[in-house]
Amino acid sequence: MALLTLVVGDVDVKRIDRPACVTCRDILRKIPPGYTKIPTLKGLSAEELVKIESPGLAIKTVNIHMQLLSAVFRWAVKFGYIIHLLYGHTPSVLLLVNIRSNGKSS
Repeated sequence: MALLTLVVGDVDVKRIDRPACVTCRDILRKIPPGYTKIPTLKGLSAEELVKIESPGLAIKTVNIHMQLLSAVFRWAVKFGYIIHLLYGHTPSVLLLVNIRSNGKSS
């Protein structure tokens, strides 16, 4: 959730839409691994993090983050924080990176 907040800001969950989730996924694919543990990277914005030359997070790590984000949205729907779903799904559904496609977004 910290990364989502870093990307979209501290906003009401109802205002987080699919484009924000896609942006979150794309930033995850570009930020340096361990960015939260490296003192010189702490406090940098998402825009500053993606400018740093790095291989980005592993695809499996990105997918884990997206699955967790999707779980948070399902919880929010279940408890009434989000009422409207996008085509019957939460905004982050189906945003996993296809490992077999050589890391290209699916």
